[in-house]
Amino acid sequence: MGAAESGEKKDSLQPFSADAISTELVSSGSISSGEALELYEHSELAQLGVLAHNVRQEKVPGDAVTYLIDRNINYTNVCNSDCSFCGFYRPRSDHPESYLLTRDELRVKIE
Repeated sequence: MGAAESGEKKDSLQPFSADAISTELVSSGSISSGEALELYEHSELAQLGVLAHNVRQEKVPGDAVTYLIDRNINYTNVCNSDCSFCGFYRPRSDHPESYLLTRDELRVKIE
C-alpha cells in the first residue's frame, strides 16, 4: 500500500495525493518537477504507466510508439577550441588526462 492509499504524509506540512497530482496532470497536461518526483517516489508503477500513456496519447495520438537511443561517443577529449564553459576537454594530447580511443575501444562502446 502506497502513501496515498494509507493516508501517510510525506512530511508534516503536505499529504501526498497521487490522485490530486494525476488530476492536475490530466487537466493541465503538465505538473511541476516536485510533483513528478512525488509521483515517482510514492506511486505504484502501474499508475505511472497509465499516466505516461495518457500524456503520450495527448501529445502523440495513436498506437505507434517509437524510442530513440541517442549516442554521442567521444573518441577523444583533446580539443584546441579552448571554450570557457567546457570542463571536459584537455588542451594537449600529452596531457595526463587526455585520451584517444582506438577503433577496438570504439567498437566496444558502440555495441
